[in-house]
Amino acid sequence: MDIELGKHIDLLTGLYKSDYMFYNAYNFIRSGKHTSVMFIDMDNFGYIDKKYGHLNGDAILKIVADILKENVGSDSYLCRYAGDEFAIVNPYCISDSRILAEKIISSINSYPFPNDIPVSASIGITGFGAHNVKTENISGLINKLVNIASLSSTRAKENVNNSIIIGDIDIDAIA
Repeated sequence: MDIELGKHIDLLTGLYKSDYMFYNAYNFIRSGKHTSVMFIDMDNFGYIDKKYGHLNGDAILKIVADILKENVGSDSYLCRYAGDEFAIVNPYCISDSRILAEKIISSINSYPFPNDIPVSASIGITGFGAHNVKTENISGLINKLVNIASLSSTRAKENVNNSIIIGDIDIDAIA
């Protein structure tokens, strides 16, 4: 039973693994709902692990997972994507996802992490208005959305003035 659960649940954070996000994104697109993907990437997490140790790093990941759970509504689906990366899929437009991203960034920045460890995150967001285009390859579309959101979070990490970057999607390249 526990082995079966470990296939779908990240045992450190208690969040679902990335398949959960893909499954729900697929359902949003198939049912004609707007689909936004938010990719949350912890800043300088390798440094935190090296300076404060993996036990502190793991504790931070658990706390961040809890912060995300507190901020994400029941209409959104949250997962631990990999390592220090999390993802959210929701039926929001980009501007509503940005508001959620700002709330998440503020919650992380204001949290008193153990040992006064400085913790921050960067978020990449992209979205797709499924009602605008019929797509035959929904899985391919989801992969592109995740890739764009991931690359946008990387750009946000590199941009000292902006921890949230919106990644534009080329609908013609996807359709």
